[in-house]
Amino acid sequence: MNHYKKRFIKSGIVIPIIAAVIVTALFFAVIYNISFTFPSADKSVILADYEKSEIITPETLNIKSDEIKKEKIPALSANTLVGTAKANGQTLELIFNANDVNTVKKLNISENSKLIGETGCVFASCYKQNSGFVKSLKTGDKIELQLFYGNYEYEVIDIKTNTDLSEAEKSADGISRSFVICTDNSSSVGISNQYLTAVCKMTDGKIITQ
Repeated sequence: MNHYKKRFIKSGIVIPIIAAVIVTALFFAVIYNISFTFPSADKSVILADYEKSEIITPETLNIKSDEIKKEKIPALSANTLVGTAKANGQTLELIFNANDVNTVKKLNISENSKLIGETGCVFASCYKQNSGFVKSLKTGDKIELQLFYGNYEYEVIDIKTNTDLSEAEKSADGISRSFVICTDNSSSVGISNQYLTAVCKMTDGKIITQ
């Protein structure tokens, strides 16, 4: 085989094949890293779902009475920033039904949750990288919520470890106005089916009525 044929094979066949292998490997490595950088509380992140929406910030409601008619609070749309949660010197924003990107560094309130202050359970979760907020909680701690329609206080009454998601969602059954926060409780890379759950009850704030 002469010099030109060898050069042709090397530049026209071998090098493109090697390049294709490297690009393919890098592509799957990026997907792998992204899936573990943004683990959801209840599902694996799919790259195609990364569609960032604008975060909605509602106007502050100036309500002086101790009760709020539910009709006075505008219906919450997905990715609505409702306020902040503070406990043990840590603060996380509270967002309603956020997408995978907008949930980062926030407590994400489930789409089917009750409103904070309403009878029933408010269920929220956060990513593993923000789990320090939940892991710092212990029984008796207070969580202060500053919302666009008022301020609230919840007391942690129970901490449950290694629960699965269905158990976490039912952990506040029997509490009239509850706030449940859960996060991935595994120590390994990635997500698991083990959750740390803080069960809280409302101790102060405006009651929402029908």
